[in-house]
Amino acid sequence: MSNKYETARRNIDQLQLNSEIPLPTNKVLYIDLDGTLIDGKYQVTSDEIVKSVGSLQNKGWIIGLSSDTPLEPLRVWKDRFGMNGHIIAERGSIIDIDGEVFDSRADVELFQASLTAMRSIFSDAGYRIWSGDTVEFLRTGRTVGNPGETIILINAHRTQSIALYVRRVDESGTLAMDINLTNRAINAARQYFPKIDDLNEDLNHDYGILILSRKSVVKRLGTINAMRNQNLIQVGMIGNSMTDYVGSDIARHYAVGNASDEFKQKADFIAREPLTNGVVEILRKLQSAKR
Repeated sequence: MSNKYETARRNIDQLQLNSEIPLPTNKVLYIDLDGTLIDGKYQVTSDEIVKSVGSLQNKGWIIGLSSDTPLEPLRVWKDRFGMNGHIIAERGSIIDIDGEVFDSRADVELFQASLTAMRSIFSDAGYRIWSGDTVEFLRTGRTVGNPGETIILINAHRTQSIALYVRRVDESGTLAMDINLTNRAINAARQYFPKIDDLNEDLNHDYGILILSRKSVVKRLGTINAMRNQNLIQVGMIGNSMTDYVGSDIARHYAVGNASDEFKQKADFIAREPLTNGVVEILRKLQSAKR
């Protein structure tokens, strides 16, 4: 029974892969970063991405980023990919349209006060704290601390949320993920989490990261606000999980091959390839598609 199910599933996937890709009303495309454009080690998995982005933009498309990542690192990634579009950062709480930033500063003091208290509890526990651009730090394979130490990496660029990475320095000096250590560190800091009713705790052991934000802050709202600013009707969204699903009323959704089953079920097109290769596949499909 299981083999029949898997065969049927593969056949359905193949039919979708071979089908034409539906285009959004507007030639505007947002792409998720983590788990879509880059892998768990923050690396690009295809050398063709910049060329593919440029080719589609030459067809009149506007391509930008939509991610839970803070604005400043996203600006760096946008330049690396040669994108000409806009940025939706911190899961929709910050929008950058041609350098003009739209955000709400109401929660900044709340989250920063919480982070200050957590820094204190981490220091008292003997953990070493590093603060800065955590994504770039991990992407380049840098290290800090001595073997046996627990390192707390804090993303200094976040203003409307908090991101903490927990790492253990192994015998070779490499920063390693440790599920038990991550749980202990997070539980120790829990009493200092922001005191808000709709706090979202996103603990991802695959990345060894905890992100704290408001549940009411979602990519859909950020996307709607960005679209209103530009008088758009419908855009495209490339992603890998349901956090990238912004609603079929405002977007066409395209899934990379490593996307969750739930997101694939919602997607208008599923790439055969995972990660950056999947994005390249989708961009090429969009370039060759006809209205």
